[in-house]
Amino acid sequence: MGEEFKKILVNPEDTIKEVMRTIDSSGFGIALIVDNENKILGIVTDGNIRRAIIGGIDIDSKISTIMNKSPITVKNTDPNQEIINLMKTKNVFGKIPILDENNKVVDLAISPIAAYGQAKKNYILTHADKLIFLNKQKEEIPIKNLQKILIIGGAGYLGCVLSKKLLERDYKVKVFDKLIFGIEPVKKLLEDDNFELIKGDICNISEISKALDNVDAVIHLAGIVGDPASSVNPKKTIEVNYIATKTVAEMCKYNQINRFIFASSCSVYGANPESVDESSPLNPASLYAKSKIASEKGILELMDDNFSPVILRMGTLYGVSDRMRFDLVVNLLSAKALTEKSITIFNGDWWRPFVHVQDAAEAYIKILESPMEFVKGHVFNIGGNEDNYRLRDLANCIKELIPEVKVNFEEKINNLKNYKVKFDKAEKTLNFKPKKTLKDGILEVKNLLLNKNIKDINDASYNNYLKQLIE
Repeated sequence: MGEEFKKILVNPEDTIKEVMRTIDSSGFGIALIVDNENKILGIVTDGNIRRAIIGGIDIDSKISTIMNKSPITVKNTDPNQEIINLMKTKNVFGKIPILDENNKVVDLAISPIAAYGQAKKNYILTHADKLIFLNKQKEEIPIKNLQKILIIGGAGYLGCVLSKKLLERDYKVKVFDKLIFGIEPVKKLLEDDNFELIKGDICNISEISKALDNVDAVIHLAGIVGDPASSVNPKKTIEVNYIATKTVAEMCKYNQINRFIFASSCSVYGANPESVDESSPLNPASLYAKSKIASEKGILELMDDNFSPVILRMGTLYGVSDRMRFDLVVNLLSAKALTEKSITIFNGDWWRPFVHVQDAAEAYIKILESPMEFVKGHVFNIGGNEDNYRLRDLANCIKELIPEVKVNFEEKINNLKNYKVKFDKAEKTLNFKPKKTLKDGILEVKNLLLNKNIKDINDASYNNYLKQLIE
């Protein structure tokens, strides 16, 4: 019996929580309940479990209390075409248990779309009528059960980029966003049947609860972003960035939505004379950084045998997005170089880690498509070692690409953002390495301003800090 097939067989005495762990680990979204002789007693899906939890079932109850005791099955002597036809006419989620003459489970028939989903779209198109038999399958099925992803803050600078990328990979995407910058960043995505937009406030538990319905994973990007914006209303910053964030994580854990990815920041390291990695002491210099540390701690404390949070500490983002920001240092200096022909660099010898918004989005996909047990409870710095730049070097890059700019250098002693970050862990563990360069981002901003009618880069719609003041 194949190892992949063994993973989905469970005992009727197992608890709902234990079976959900099995389903998450196998990645197939289904478990087959069998007796000691492998005779089938019932089946259960992750959706069945989450609906039962919403209905008030105790997750320590036996799985036999909620399993489907009359599942659709086929015999191992049935022709493949009959099984395919049955899948097309019955609501079996592309998976049907196969029994022998003694009603013992011997395999699981899976349609290509259920097995490969977004990972092998071309394969699916050319093998629509070719079944996959789990117990006979020799190659590993790469991505199986994650179908609908909830992105909280999915209409933001990073969120709209990530939403588009996930849709391109045939995921179903649900975005929950307050839309304080409007609907424009995701307006085109509404044309995709696999995209759903919910306007709501992360601080509203009822709205979050509705958004969590029928999703397989949650990516939490929402919050008051950046040091200036976070300082406008400290009380609100704590409510949004910490209290609401931890509440969302608790709701996911309760509902057994066990894949949870949280967007943190490399700013948690603060000023440091040495290069820092994920194990380095944290030295927050702002309320924003402190709120991220508190959220990281609160989320990781929720981890148990099932709930599997991952923390991504992002370098400073840059690059063009449909929800453009000109309050990020690379974007801002590039824009000012073009529009004002002059930029001022404070503390030019201080270091900053950068990562392009497109590369950042790819990092979240890497986590989604990694085995849960492989990334569970981990913290990853997201960026590239070669993307640590002195601000002086950033200015030189801008000068090279926008020669007409005048660069001024000044010292500002009270600036505590001087740190270099090591990104080896993400590269070694996730095989993640950024593809975009700083020059790519500068050219993107230059071309955006030359080719698009952006009247004022200082408009509040492009600036989280100014928008926070208005709100």
